[in-house]
Amino acid sequence: MLQPSEPYGPARGAHRALFPEAAQHAGTVSLLLAPVAALVGAPGLLIWLPGVVIGAPLAILAALALSLLPGLALLQVLAPGRLAPAERFAAALGLSWAVPPLLLLLAEQLGLAWNAALCWLCLGACAAILLWQHLKRPVPRLSVRPDSELITLMALTALGLVVRLYAIRDLPAGLFGDSYHHTVIVQLLIDKQGLFRSWSPYAPLTTFTYHYGFHSFAAWFSWLSGVPAMASVVVVGQIAGGLAVPGVFLLTRRLIPDPRVALSSALLVALVSVFPAFYVNWGRYTQLAGQTILPVTCLAWFLLLDTATTPGARWRALVRPGGLAALATAGVILGHYRVALLSAILVLLYGLYALAVRVRSWHA
Repeated sequence: MLQPSEPYGPARGAHRALFPEAAQHAGTVSLLLAPVAALVGAPGLLIWLPGVVIGAPLAILAALALSLLPGLALLQVLAPGRLAPAERFAAALGLSWAVPPLLLLLAEQLGLAWNAALCWLCLGACAAILLWQHLKRPVPRLSVRPDSELITLMALTALGLVVRLYAIRDLPAGLFGDSYHHTVIVQLLIDKQGLFRSWSPYAPLTTFTYHYGFHSFAAWFSWLSGVPAMASVVVVGQIAGGLAVPGVFLLTRRLIPDPRVALSSALLVALVSVFPAFYVNWGRYTQLAGQTILPVTCLAWFLLLDTATTPGARWRALVRPGGLAALATAGVILGHYRVALLSAILVLLYGLYALAVRVRSWHA
């Protein structure tokens, strides 16, 4: 079985001895340059940020819990020990976006009205799973050496999120026509306590066949934090844009086994690249939501394909990675249909690679 720190790509094994030093060097450079670049581009950020932290603690807590706890709990159950710490952090951020739409769909089938109490109950259950799994593990030996790759990725993710939120600090509502539609859908999810068919009183429609991953996440954030739907759409849209940072890192780290490349890619997405930050001008938040789940969906299929093509693999070994792939795939489909097709293309290409490299007989 591959070790948690091993990537799943064509160059796997190259420069393995240099990874810790390379990650530390790349992390040091990134942490030194990134804040300087952010402050040069946004000199008022340091004045704005403390006021936000002091003025909106519940919104920050809700965003952190909603973005991390569901994904971490699912990974703990379905992919224990399969990922390096930085990969687990990035994958959890993407996988968490699959949980709200799936639970709203389940609640609709059961006739259950959704509300803030059920949101907190769900997050509490995720926290309980993580605590239980932590208590079951043997006590590890103390290590004085921090994981520089994880720390750097967390810093770059936080920086990317802060910069995007700072850019919309004076925006009262989402821009362009898409944001109006998204706001109506989020408000209807809140008003009707879950999925709906009637759009009244906002529109004379009686059907709902749209991908609603973004809207369900925004509705959950509104339930948890008390932020109105109009502001929740804008804030959650920037969260989705900021999570492109760990998403790009996750795919790059898996396919190109060099932490310098992965962290550099994350830095470019956080502060240099125009996209996906520019999406705020279009309000294309549903596509951002799909792209947030795309990396972890591909990762889940990579884990499943690698397990399936390992010599001597048994069917029982496919249960957990298969479950993870199924959940992530359902999440990306509900997030955005077109992004789901993009995910399928990458998974297909990786599957062909795995077959060509690993399988040597029809029996295998």
